[in-house]
Amino acid sequence: MVQLPNDRIPQKLNRSRLSEFNIAIEQKTKELYDQNTSDFIVQDGPPYANGELHIGHFLNKTIKDVLVKFWLLHGKKVRFSFGWDCHGLPIENRAKEEFGDLKTNCANIALKYRALQKDILHTFGIHSTEPDYLTMDKGFIKRELAIYDQLHEQGLVLEKEKPTWYSPTLRTVLANSEIEEKLVDDEAIYFTLPVD
Repeated sequence: MVQLPNDRIPQKLNRSRLSEFNIAIEQKTKELYDQNTSDFIVQDGPPYANGELHIGHFLNKTIKDVLVKFWLLHGKKVRFSFGWDCHGLPIENRAKEEFGDLKTNCANIALKYRALQKDILHTFGIHSTEPDYLTMDKGFIKRELAIYDQLHEQGLVLEKEKPTWYSPTLRTVLANSEIEEKLVDDEAIYFTLPVD
């Protein structure tokens, strides 16, 4: 015979309780951050700000959140920023899909989905300890260029020939990860030209 506990777990999520827990988590995170002194930096590659979060985002953010909270509890001043990638084909595709125009609306798409994604993360008690960044912010771009210049001056930038992939249909450059190749079996015709 199996004896199960008598406690009944409600099947519906109590949103008001979730909100209370979230506020308490945010306050405790800030309190620990403010009192700790020894720096610990957690790097976070920014997701695209082009839609809702998917399970991969949650896995990534949850693992980092556990790391942040672990080190906060162990006396470290954990520096962790939420960031969003606001450039590239995923943003452009979403702008074309929602507005039919990508030039003027990519920034609007990025801001819209950044707010949505951040709200969802906060709902689940996942918070950053440092200010957010967006890759389209002028300050962010200036800092990136300054770092590139420093690396170049130190001879750490390798200059070689490399293709820049371009989509004539989308009228934009593509990252290597956005290139899809498929193998095609096809017959080939060979000609032998007479030699004089």
